[in-house]
Amino acid sequence: MITIAGVSKKYFSGRGELTALRDISFSIRAQEFTALVGKSGSGKSTVLNCIGGLEKPDAGLIQCGDINVGALGSRALSKFQRYQLGFIFQRGNLLSYLTVAENIGFPLFLNGYAGRRRQKRIDWLLERIDLGSAARALPHELSGGEVQRVAVARAIAHFPKVLLADEPTASLDTSTGKMIVDLMHSLAIETDCTILMATHDPEVTDRVDSFICLRDGRVTGEYNE
Repeated sequence: MITIAGVSKKYFSGRGELTALRDISFSIRAQEFTALVGKSGSGKSTVLNCIGGLEKPDAGLIQCGDINVGALGSRALSKFQRYQLGFIFQRGNLLSYLTVAENIGFPLFLNGYAGRRRQKRIDWLLERIDLGSAARALPHELSGGEVQRVAVARAIAHFPKVLLADEPTASLDTSTGKMIVDLMHSLAIETDCTILMATHDPEVTDRVDSFICLRDGRVTGEYNE
């Protein structure tokens, strides 16, 4: 489903050149839940950003299914991101002026879901994340764990093929973090979604099918549990 071949990425700033990724290669099977593990600064976020088309690698191939992400023009990339991808960020990144239900429904609105069809999907997701009573709440009225539950529902709402999660449990306690990972896992199974989750927390990886290890921008190991 996801193939990374010979991908490298450098950044340039006033502090000089930083090599974030060094000729990395790996593959992930469809509908697999993979953890991308490594210390802060190992290149995990850069990998996710390149797969999601938020950044372009300097070299190498990124393939999602039959789509060469690096070869997409701006319109085709936008369509790929809207229909094929779901993103979960470390702090949720909910839209502060939208309610819980509206945040979940936002990608559905963008993708042309209307009326009862959209509302049915929102209601189902609210029930699955156990926040039906908070449908009209604004993000600032939620706990950190509740924000992430809404973020997971929003990311999976439009039935993406790939879910990219960047340290989704980093700001949560261990128990809540495990609950978020369980929720990601169960929703992905129900929607036939492939997950790549970046994390440096080994305590929240009970559900994953495989691991890819990064250190200093290099793949240092890939193993199955």
